[in-house]
Amino acid sequence: MAPLFEQAALRTGRRGRPRWKPAAVIADKAYSAAWLLDALRRKQIAPIIPNRVDQPHNLDFDRPTYRQRNLVERLAGKLKQFRR
Repeated sequence: MAPLFEQAALRTGRRGRPRWKPAAVIADKAYSAAWLLDALRRKQIAPIIPNRVDQPHNLDFDRPTYRQRNLVERLAGKLKQFRR
């Protein structure tokens, strides 16, 4: 995750090709590492990631927004069933 995160296109305010910066990142508990949460906050991206038992509490976690992630996961599953 670290190389992908560091090379991701983010809006920089400089001239040239427009960059993309998400307002929030929604992920499952596997991505609740403290370094990733800190890196997202430094880039002013809200991490909507539930915390694991062995990780500190994520203050940015928003349960209603996280539940919408389920809709996307189910849609991807349905699309995989109808490949043809």
